[in-house]
Amino acid sequence: MIDRALVDELRPAGEDAVLGYIYRQITEHSGDLAVRSVLMERFRALATCTAAPDGLSPRLRELGHGGARQVARIVRQTILAPPPMDSSR
Repeated sequence: MIDRALVDELRPAGEDAVLGYIYRQITEHSGDLAVRSVLMERFRALATCTAAPDGLSPRLRELGHGGARQVARIVRQTILAPPPMDSSR
């Protein structure tokens, strides 16, 4: 759904350009039942793998509980991170 190469191409245009692309992709695919099905499958697998005594997956605990602020921080870190090195050089 999100093309990482396109995100990297948009990065020099700034955070607004990248977020605009991401939000357009989310909007465009939000009604796609196939995308929803894949996401639900992945969320279910994440939540149920190797449950701890409290019933939560250790991987789920890694996600944190910062809500939109946490997501915004992760997106910002991704956008501002150095572009990946081309390993073919």
